[in-house]
Amino acid sequence: MLVLFGSFGVGWLGRDSQLRSWALFLTLHDAPAMLNLCAILVVIGGAALSVAWLLLGPVVRGRPEGLRTVIQVSILWALPLLMTVPLFSRDVFAYVGQGRVRMNGFSPYTDAIATVSGWYNLGVDPIWANTAAPYGPIFVWIEELIVRVVGTDSPETAIALFRAIAIASVVAMGYFAWRLARHRNIDEATVLWVVIASPLVLFNFVVAAHNDALMLALMFAGIYFASIKRPLLGVLLVTASIAIKPAALLALPIIGLLWAGTDTRWKTRAKYWAISAGISFGILGAVGLALQVGFNWISALTTPGKVIHLLAPAGSFAKTASAMMASLGLEDGFAVGLVKAAFLATAAGIIAYLMMTRDPIQPLTRLTLAFAALTLSSTSIYPWYAFWVLALWALLGIQRGQQTHAIAILSVGFTFGSLVDIGNFTAPPESAPAVDFARFVGSTIAFPVGVGILATYAWWWLRNEPRSELSLECSTCHVSAPAAKQPVG
Repeated sequence: MLVLFGSFGVGWLGRDSQLRSWALFLTLHDAPAMLNLCAILVVIGGAALSVAWLLLGPVVRGRPEGLRTVIQVSILWALPLLMTVPLFSRDVFAYVGQGRVRMNGFSPYTDAIATVSGWYNLGVDPIWANTAAPYGPIFVWIEELIVRVVGTDSPETAIALFRAIAIASVVAMGYFAWRLARHRNIDEATVLWVVIASPLVLFNFVVAAHNDALMLALMFAGIYFASIKRPLLGVLLVTASIAIKPAALLALPIIGLLWAGTDTRWKTRAKYWAISAGISFGILGAVGLALQVGFNWISALTTPGKVIHLLAPAGSFAKTASAMMASLGLEDGFAVGLVKAAFLATAAGIIAYLMMTRDPIQPLTRLTLAFAALTLSSTSIYPWYAFWVLALWALLGIQRGQQTHAIAILSVGFTFGSLVDIGNFTAPPESAPAVDFARFVGSTIAFPVGVGILATYAWWWLRNEPRSELSLECSTCHVSAPAAKQPVG
C-alpha cells in the first residue's frame, strides 16, 4: 500500500497523460513536499516488502501448507500493486511507442520511436528514442495490436493492457515452475517463493510490466513439456518465447538435449538440435515474413549493449577503458567496442561449452549457467536480467544454507537497485528541485536502508550457519527445535 500511494507522486507519467489533470496527481506532483513524501513511502514500502519476503521463506519451506501460503501471500502483495503508476522503469512506454511505429507503417527494427510525432510527450526514455526494438516479432505485433485497439488518445489504457499481459505471464510462470518442481521432486513452495513472491517479480513485472515475464512463462512451459517427453510442443513454446525476447534462444539447444534423452552420442544430439533449430527458425522466418520484418530482429540483439552500467563487470571495464583512452586524448569508441567484444566472446565460449560438453550436467543446470554467462557479459545488468538467472536457479532446487542465502541476498540487492534509482523514473513535475530530492531519497535513504537489511541478514546468516540446519519437528504441535550436533563420521 505504501508503494501504491507513493507511485501516485513519483511514478512516471508522460506529458500527454490525461492523469496529469486529475486533482490527486496535480497535488502530489506539483507540491514538492508531497512528492518528497511519496518517494520516502516507496522506499519504506520496498524495504518492508523485502523484509517480509525474507521472513516468508522459512515459513513455507518443507511444510504441507507452504505452497498454499506462498500463493496466498503473493496474491495479497500483488493486489495493491496492480493499480500503481509505472515505477522503476519506463520500458512500458517504449512498448507503446514501438506499437505506434508499427501502426504508422514502419518497422521498429529499422525506424526508431523518435520517428513518431509526439514520442517525447508519451513518456519514452530518450535512451531508447533512436534505437531498434530489442524484442522478437511476436511481441512487436502485440505492441501494434494493443495500440490499434486503444488508439493514440489513451496511452494509460495501453499501459494497463501491457500490465495485464505481464500479470497473466507471472501466473503462467508460477504454474509451470510449480509443475517443473513437482516433476523434479523439489520443494514446490520454495520454488514459488522465488518465482512469484519475490519483490523482484512484483516490482519488475507487476509494477513495471516488463515483457520478460511472458518470455519466461513460455520458456518454462517449453522446458516442462520437453521434460515430460513432449519435445515438439516444447520447441513450439520456446520458439514463441524467442519471438517475445531473443535471449530465450539459449533454451532451444536445451530442448534438443531433453529430446535426445539420456543418449549423449554426438550423432543423436546433432540430430535433435537440427530438428529443433529447423522447426524453430522455420516458424520464426514465417512469422517474420507475415509481419514484414523478416529476421531483422536478430540485429536488435545488440540494442541492450548500448547502455553501460558501472555495476556490470563488462560495463565497469568498458568505462575504465573509455576513461583511459580519453585521458590520452584518443577516441574511446574502439576501446569500448573491444571490451564488449571480449566479454561477449568469453560468454559465447562458455555457452558453447555448456551446450556441447558430454560431462554429466543436467540440461536445466546448463541453461542456468548459460543465462548467467550471458547476463554477466552484458554492459548493463538490470534487475529483471538478474531474475532470469535466479528463477532458473530456483528450478534446480534450492538447498538449505548457502544457496538459499545467496538467492535471498541477490534478490534483495537487485530490488534495492531499483529503489536507489527511483529518482530517474520520477515523473517530471513543475518543480525541478522535487525531482532532485527524489534522487536524493534513492541515493541517500534507499542505499543505506538496503545495505542495513543485507548486513542484518548476513549477520544472522553468520550467526546461525555453524549450527545444524536439521530440525526435529513435533508432529502434534508443529514446534521445531535445532537438532543436536552429531560427530563427523
